[in-house]
Amino acid sequence: MIPNNSITFNFDSLNIFSLAAPSIKDEIALKKNNTIQWHENHDVIFLECPISDGFPKSEVAWFHNSEPITENFDLQIFKKTLNINRFVETLNGIYICNAKNEYGSVKYKFRLYLASNLTSYFSFKSYYL
Repeated sequence: MIPNNSITFNFDSLNIFSLAAPSIKDEIALKKNNTIQWHENHDVIFLECPISDGFPKSEVAWFHNSEPITENFDLQIFKKTLNINRFVETLNGIYICNAKNEYGSVKYKFRLYLASNLTSYFSFKSYYL
């Protein structure tokens, strides 16, 4: 028998959260971080930021060559996904998704280049090796 002045707890629906910074989701994503991707002119590309939210939930920001991305027809942001609707030479470069909350931040890099630049890229690399 439970006395009238006691408190009871129902643990069936209790959620316990750890306060944590965001992190890269898994080892496969970690290995692909900062790798080069070659694409054709006018390709449609979807970049999914492979970051696990920490707690509290992370804010995600996207950057192209260190500049914050301004959305337009070619570049659209949907939560953790960056849609590139028409990849052209001016969109070559490094894309970064940056997730942060009050406990920390993590960045993930995508390096995208036009396949038509492939020959000049390797000529440049071999010249300086």
